[in-house]
Amino acid sequence: MSPTTIRRLLILLFFLITVSPGYTQETPKPKATPIYDNFVQGEWSVEYIVRDPQDLIIPSFVSSRSYKQEFKKLHRGYQVTVDVHLNPVNLQNIHRFNPDQIPEVFRNEQLIEGLMDANYTHQALRQTLGWLERTAPYKADPSQAQDWESVMKRGSGNCVGRTELLKEICGHVNINVNIVSGVLWSETESIFHRWIETVYSGAGSFPSDPGATQDYVDPYHIVLAVKKGDRPSVSKLSDLGVTIQKVRETKNFWTTDLRPLSPRLRPALMRRQMRPTRYYGSVTGKIHTAVKGRIEVILTMNGRQLITKPDTFGNFSFNGLGTGDYELAVRPDWTDAAFDRGTLSSGELKHHTYHFKGR
Repeated sequence: MSPTTIRRLLILLFFLITVSPGYTQETPKPKATPIYDNFVQGEWSVEYIVRDPQDLIIPSFVSSRSYKQEFKKLHRGYQVTVDVHLNPVNLQNIHRFNPDQIPEVFRNEQLIEGLMDANYTHQALRQTLGWLERTAPYKADPSQAQDWESVMKRGSGNCVGRTELLKEICGHVNINVNIVSGVLWSETESIFHRWIETVYSGAGSFPSDPGATQDYVDPYHIVLAVKKGDRPSVSKLSDLGVTIQKVRETKNFWTTDLRPLSPRLRPALMRRQMRPTRYYGSVTGKIHTAVKGRIEVILTMNGRQLITKPDTFGNFSFNGLGTGDYELAVRPDWTDAAFDRGTLSSGELKHHTYHFKGR
């Protein structure tokens, strides 16, 4: 037989086998989304002037492990400074969850398999962010309902709906997530935006912007709220007559792409890599008493004195520290101060907690 005849017979034989009633092709079992990351290290700071002639908005003081925002009141506006710390961290929080406690609406084999393989909370969050990307891709349509049930049913949502859905699913898989309301700044237009922060026990809160980053956000995320409520009826700051001007930006970081993938195969989420060590140490704290007045926190280390104050939730942090002995003083203006001492090793995190009597 000629080679052409043999080739035709082989094609016919394959066709008869695959279409016969007794032949069933096994569907490949979906595997958990692989974990690919970008390694990001350094600091990124932006200073803004917010012009608010009608006094409609108010910024927040924020001091978390990787995000810090401070502001000063100006005439008809504010000076806002956002500092983001992009140093690799070690978040070895053991993650435990019971698959039987996941409601039926969230039961997804790929998600459950990924969560079962996750040893730590940051790995579980990574799998959940991947599930969100597959289940409800971003779609900016403010005319549609953005509660989590509508987003789940429709299969799409904007930043409001997607964060609502993410918070709901995280509550069922033992990940502590809060929603942050603010503004996403750009040269052309600043829009109202929402993202999340994940609370890691003993390490503090780390922000993430679903669909963009994990455990950090860029300093173009500004925590601002409208005084009449945190759900403005408008989508742009300019609709309120508010403008934001960037006056200073400092970048001191670099990114190394560690993913062995071609550009067309790269995943949608650009996530930071969690390394087992840090390059810089941190001293953090939590004041559990409701703040009744002004509190000043002073860190003295290596002949240097650093001063900060707790945020609205009683958290404070000193980041980018070297090694050596330190003294920590927490001074409320209504009662006696509290003092601590410690020694910080290379890349170490020391956490302190305080309880003060009320007025």
